[in-house]
Amino acid sequence: MNTGTTIERYVILERLGEGGMASVYLARHGILGSRHALKVLRPELANNAALRGRFLAEGRIAAQIRHPNVIDVTDVVIAPGIAGLVMEYIEGPTVDKWIDARKTPCSLEELLAIALPILDGLSEAHAYGVVHRDLKPANIVLGRDRRGAMRPVVLDFGIAKLEEDTRVQHQTHMPTKIGTRMGTPAYMSPEQIRESASVDVRTDVFACGAILYELATGHLAFAKDNEYDTMQAIVDGTFTAVQRHNPAVPAHIADAIHTALASSVHDRFPDCASLAAALVGPIKAATPARPAKPKQPAKAPQPVATRAPQTTKPTPPAKPAPPAPRRPWRGDALLNGDTVLPLRGDDARCGRSPDCDVVIDDPSVNPVHCVFAKDRGRWGVTDARSTLGTLVDGNLVVGRTLLKPGQTITVGRVDLVFREA
Repeated sequence: MNTGTTIERYVILERLGEGGMASVYLARHGILGSRHALKVLRPELANNAALRGRFLAEGRIAAQIRHPNVIDVTDVVIAPGIAGLVMEYIEGPTVDKWIDARKTPCSLEELLAIALPILDGLSEAHAYGVVHRDLKPANIVLGRDRRGAMRPVVLDFGIAKLEEDTRVQHQTHMPTKIGTRMGTPAYMSPEQIRESASVDVRTDVFACGAILYELATGHLAFAKDNEYDTMQAIVDGTFTAVQRHNPAVPAHIADAIHTALASSVHDRFPDCASLAAALVGPIKAATPARPAKPKQPAKAPQPVATRAPQTTKPTPPAKPAPPAPRRPWRGDALLNGDTVLPLRGDDARCGRSPDCDVVIDDPSVNPVHCVFAKDRGRWGVTDARSTLGTLVDGNLVVGRTLLKPGQTITVGRVDLVFREA
């Protein structure tokens, strides 16, 4: 379609891309002026009743799910020879283009910033009985939320499988033929290759494993010379260990990816939440516990000299005085719920690392996320080039931002309240 073409209430502004079944356009609502992504079925397919029904079923499936990391479908447009889905427009690169542009494996913080929201969004979809079945880097876009933090979003539930309620399957008229392979070879699960009708949420776990492998190493987990050999490698479960490509990947991340890529569904994580927990598990325990004092070896018994019996009782030893109660911190601090995080001195590094002055044990927080500093009696905060940014009352910190008592500082996804003595 050409620029300026009007379809019902929407005016075409430009073409954004094209897939196997549809083209995607940037469109403007003719009355509201809002911008949307409009996905229109290719003209040669629009008159095919089965394909048209499957395409419109994508909208009905996605419209069931309300999650910030799943694309929001807001409307449909139907005209002679035209079938389209109206979606929120998210400005940003897809993960495949983001990987190609950087040409190096991503950092642990970047990997988690992409993986954890996506796994959470998929968990929400799975709760509705929806399996995506075509997860790949090209189906994840990296947008930004209103605070400027990265917002990964899953696209394209067009070949998703409604597995829980056969009544919903009949309502959506999804013409997925039993035994038909659906998906992209390098990210397809073994069971999907054998028979797509038998898949469940674990096929999305496998695809996430393949995406995480690519993010962590810069290589495809299953990359052969042709499609047949690629699918054979997937079925056999043969791939190079993550740390062979990138030794810097932490062992627990590599183990989580390997488990997600298990060829047997019984050896794989049962759901996306379990994969997410494996990715962040060791980080949750990153702050070391205070080591116990080593036990002193027992002293050898000393010979006791024989004395004449005493006529008076010895004076009993005085009882030790009870320790003085620990006084709560009354100085400047950050409040994390009921936990008081003191701001001592004139500056304090804040992050996930146990070496920081203010330690926040959360996977969304960088090892050193931001720095609090006191100048002329006023505390301020500066972001330390963190992945998700630092915000004060919802505003992204750029440079140094002065703080007032009661303000909320968002570090990663953790909200802290500034308290002044």
